[in-house]
Amino acid sequence: RWHEQNVAALASGEPVWVALGDSLTQGIGASSLDTTFVRRVQRQLATAGRPVPVVNLSVSGARIQDVIDGQVPKLARLPRQPAFVTCTVGSNDLLRSVRLKRTTKQLGALFDALPTGSVVATVPAAGSLVAKYVNRIIEGEAPLREHRIADVASHLSGWRRRIAGDGFHPNDEGYQAWTAAFSEVLIAD
Repeated sequence: RWHEQNVAALASGEPVWVALGDSLTQGIGASSLDTTFVRRVQRQLATAGRPVPVVNLSVSGARIQDVIDGQVPKLARLPRQPAFVTCTVGSNDLLRSVRLKRTTKQLGALFDALPTGSVVATVPAAGSLVAKYVNRIIEGEAPLREHRIADVASHLSGWRRRIAGDGFHPNDEGYQAWTAAFSEVLIAD
């Protein structure tokens, strides 16, 4: 869904927002591309007088190491520096054999690989002690590398009425939590 728009964004010659991550950045579960958090935040930025084309390099199913190995190199090969970079990743790591020591190490490597000033999202916690632990790592380590945090977990207190038909991804209402978390950081710039 994003490919044609990525091409147009790069052809615009304008500084771009580069979105990295997993299916949440793709907007899986949203009713349309326009109800994803990326599009909603993009509209809010335009309303605030800061229009920015989006290059969405995210891949559904991506884990932390996938972003490091696949998306960060694509970011580095873009023809110009981005206006800013966002990254939403970690939920898939928590679903598949959580090894906290490895996850902590990968998060550190990700934060080292991202451009200074990137905006990194916390993962939805919804009562998960493991997710809360990972969020403490994000909240503690990302700022040490001069990254900002979009605290999705604090904006998403529960999943009631916010889950898509697949039982995993957010629906349009759920993506409003992502929108609020990223807007809080990006609109305030």
